[in-house]
Amino acid sequence: MSGHLMFGRGGAAFEISSALVDTTALSVVKRDGVKLINQYEVIKDLGRGSFGKVKLVRHTDTGELFAMKVMNKNVLRKKRMGTRNLLMDVEHEIKVMKLLDHPNIIKMYEVIDSHEHHKLYLRLEYMEGGQCMDSKSDSQALSEATARKYFRDLIAGVEYMHSVGVIHRDIKPENLLLDKNGTVKLADFGTGQIVEGTHMINKSSGTPAFAAPEACVEGAFSGFAADVWACGVSLYMYLHGKCPFMSPNLVAIFQMIRENEPVYSPTLSPEARDLLEKLLDKDPATRITISGIMSHQWMAEQ
Repeated sequence: MSGHLMFGRGGAAFEISSALVDTTALSVVKRDGVKLINQYEVIKDLGRGSFGKVKLVRHTDTGELFAMKVMNKNVLRKKRMGTRNLLMDVEHEIKVMKLLDHPNIIKMYEVIDSHEHHKLYLRLEYMEGGQCMDSKSDSQALSEATARKYFRDLIAGVEYMHSVGVIHRDIKPENLLLDKNGTVKLADFGTGQIVEGTHMINKSSGTPAFAAPEACVEGAFSGFAADVWACGVSLYMYLHGKCPFMSPNLVAIFQMIRENEPVYSPTLSPEARDLLEKLLDKDPATRITISGIMSHQWMAEQ
């Protein structure tokens, strides 16, 4: 089936481009108390979000584990954010993820969508270790050695992502997941933006506490530099267990980000503090770049 507009049961239109669909044959059955989605056995629920459920599934022949995102297209089509509905946002995330193939970015293996069914299925890499840190509350600070390992993985993924013209716009520990080997992978590309020719953007997105100073005011700014700032806030959180700027008031957070300097732990090594100060430079023109981060002394330590 070609084109952008399809029709579901009862003639209801849903908008997923057929060019993004890998598999149109879909079988969902229960056999001996076990639910099967095509050749994948459902093991358990992993979580639930605004877009749908995530289930742990196992390939019936190979035994390989995957995360299966299950979304109701009719529900997503009815949920609107401004001029867009959530199904359009899901389609955008699929487009972004199909551009990406890197060891430090979560992999999407398959998009399953049949016009005979009202549900959309995304088969993703299973990240057994879960979030490397919760962004929502005070957490135990990591050792510099662990923080460095996680941060190296993050920066490797961001370097690749920027090289193919993708800005994430919501980098934070909550979106940095661990696989079974302890490797950090960047996830959740719902706010991702594909750029061509320029990396200047004019719309802030993502989580306020991780927003760059230049994203807190009107006007265009570099999406690459804003991602670097969010990497800096993530590293700060690794090393302090909390964000540098926090307030229940959104206006206050943005003011703090623009005007206040972070408070650094006296236990930080001089090299860690130096890198953090370069990452959290309020001027995007002088803020450290990805190549600068990779060659920084703290990154090279064992």
